[in-house]
Formats: sequence, structure tokens, C-alpha cells
Amino acid sequence: TDTKLKVAASDEAQFMDGYEAFIKANQHILDEYASIDEEDERSEQYILDHTQLLSEHATGYYLIHCINLQAEGKTRQMRKTARQYLLLTY
Repeated sequence: TDTKLKVAASDEAQFMDGYEAFIKANQHILDEYASIDEEDERSEQYILDHTQLLSEHATGYYLIHCINLQAEGKTRQMRKTARQYLLLTY
């Protein structure tokens, strides 16, 4: 028997519903948050002021953005964005 733990992914159609509109409406907030560099208190306050960052759309955006940055060879910027992503998720 298969003993691997099964993790249910969120419904892709449900995730995509509203994603583009969310990004369009919040791009400036997403970019500004990603630009905060190792200032945890400032990051925390920014999240409290912009609670839309606490959404599946925002975290999905940051994951895709990190992949794109790494593919472009922008490792430092990718690491900074990944750090901000981790602050959002924990």
C-alpha cells in the first residue's frame, strides 16, 4: 500500500479566479512589500497596514516572482523576495 502522505492542493480554478484582478489592483503594494530589506518590524507593520498581503493570491505571486527572478539571474533580489514571502507565511 502507498503510505505517502497526501496533501490536497487548493482548487486551481478557485485560485485562478480573481488572481489577475488581485495582482492588477495590488501590484504597487506587492512590489513595495518585496522591496523591504531585512526590517522585520517594518515588514510586520506593512502587513498590518495592507492585510490583502495575507491572501493565497499574494503568496502565489511571490512564489512565481521568486522563480522568475532566479531565472533572470537576480539571485539577491530573489532571496530578498523569498524572505518577505516567508515572513508572510509564518
